[in-house]
Amino acid sequence: MLISRMFEEHGRRIYRFIFRHIGNHGDAEDIAQQVFLDASRGIDSFRGESECSTWLYGIALNQVKNYLNRAPSRRFVFEDYELMDEAQIAENDVEGLAIQKEFFEIIHTQIAALPTDMREIITVIGIKEMSYEEASATLHIPIGTVRSRLSRARVALRALLRERGAPLAG
Repeated sequence: MLISRMFEEHGRRIYRFIFRHIGNHGDAEDIAQQVFLDASRGIDSFRGESECSTWLYGIALNQVKNYLNRAPSRRFVFEDYELMDEAQIAENDVEGLAIQKEFFEIIHTQIAALPTDMREIITVIGIKEMSYEEASATLHIPIGTVRSRLSRARVALRALLRERGAPLAG
């Protein structure tokens, strides 16, 4: 596959993947260009054992890691869940907040009880909101495996939550 075609098919998603990790439009554009430059240099090493998009996401992930390692101050700062709970107290009634907090604790406990492969996939897809392609690149597994693990993890999590008597949506 020609690099120009790869760029047409995957350029926007690669850019969004990078931007989501670094939060800077200009740098994300530069890194996306570097991804496709690296891809053009390494096209001979692409063995076709995975999807082209998986290979490109792997290159993008390495570029993002390099970018963040060069300047750790560029990383996003995420607030602790405890601080977020305290900030919502003024907006919610005390009883509603207690119910919400209990529900989140149940979900957290049940996710922790899942086997490692299921816990990883729930974390990257459900919590970190990665696309299947991003999860595939991050976990170094084929997209089909991402889909099957996610399906199994959802079924297992629903079963664990039902056993606990937690209210389920859908």
